[in-house]
Amino acid sequence: MNLHILQKLGVYIDQEFLSKDECKEIRQAIREGEQVAANVYSKRDQSRKIDPEKRQSLFAKVPATLAAKTDRKIEALRPRLEEKFNERFAAQMEAAKFLLYREGHFFAPHTDDQLGRRVNLSIYLNDQTDHGDDGTYSGGELKLYGLVDRPEWNNRGMSLRGQGGMLVAYRADLVHEVTPVLCGERYAIVARFLQHQGNS
Repeated sequence: MNLHILQKLGVYIDQEFLSKDECKEIRQAIREGEQVAANVYSKRDQSRKIDPEKRQSLFAKVPATLAAKTDRKIEALRPRLEEKFNERFAAQMEAAKFLLYREGHFFAPHTDDQLGRRVNLSIYLNDQTDHGDDGTYSGGELKLYGLVDRPEWNNRGMSLRGQGGMLVAYRADLVHEVTPVLCGERYAIVARFLQHQGNS
């Protein structure tokens, strides 16, 4: 999907949010950090649980200094994102989470608009290619649904091809998914800006 089209449809994209060296440093920290299965949030009972039918990926613990540095860099985007989404966010953002998708890992279609989340940020740490070799991955596409308000587009997601260093921000109430990784490993960061108490 053409990035300019996605931007016109309300998605914020920064293709050079992180440098190659920053991506390399974070990928290494993810590989070396403690990894646990990523959970999903259940709106029904307001709990978090492991559900391999809905999500298979890993959360990684990275050094606190690197996590804080990443949060500061994301926080600096606040003015641009508040302007882009025409909304004031809560003073405290949801801290960045560091993710690893191995071959076969995925995240089924879902929304993230619970817990006051307003805008999702997804940051790619390596490139998506057709073959998934040399540190890249194949498959593992982020697909966004509902960007076009027409019935024929209800079940048609728009895919983004991963580029190391690229940041993508979109409304948390959009249905989205990560398709299964076919080859290689997909490294990413997710973070969120939250609803301001004064917003309705």
